[in-house]
Amino acid sequence: MDGASGIDATVGLGGTFCPLPVRLVRPVWVAPDAHGGQSGIVSDQNKAAALVAFEVWGSGELDRLDAIVAPDVIHHDPYDPNGSHGLAGMKKSIATNRAAYPDLRITVEDQIAEADRVATRWTAAMTHDGRRVTLKGITIDRFEDGKIVEAWRTIDMLSFLRQAKTPEE
Repeated sequence: MDGASGIDATVGLGGTFCPLPVRLVRPVWVAPDAHGGQSGIVSDQNKAAALVAFEVWGSGELDRLDAIVAPDVIHHDPYDPNGSHGLAGMKKSIATNRAAYPDLRITVEDQIAEADRVATRWTAAMTHDGRRVTLKGITIDRFEDGKIVEAWRTIDMLSFLRQAKTPEE
């Protein structure tokens, strides 16, 4: 593992292996193609792109999103006020969260890909008001032409708020 970037996983992308600073807890699974086609290869590429998006949350390298996210991406997340503002809104949300939680690290717990969608179960760890807290969530990304065009995210906000509150509250 590269201590500076948190790299301890490799994921195939376009026939090569690229290290990503996202920790995978379980092997990534791709649904078989019922028609014997190439959807497994496309699903692998989509999984790798989804992992890059999670890595950007941890690294803050926003320019990396340009290659994997459509400019007009729609992000369905009730806690994200920038979700309907495309790639620029996504970058703003990541930058805002990175500024609030500079030690943010994401662990990908499970990832399943089928056809044009990738579902990822993840855990984020960060420091909030001097306390280590975790946030668990699931993101489903939809791809067109190799780019994320739509995403749905749900998070366990109640658990996060319970961890974040002070003992006096």
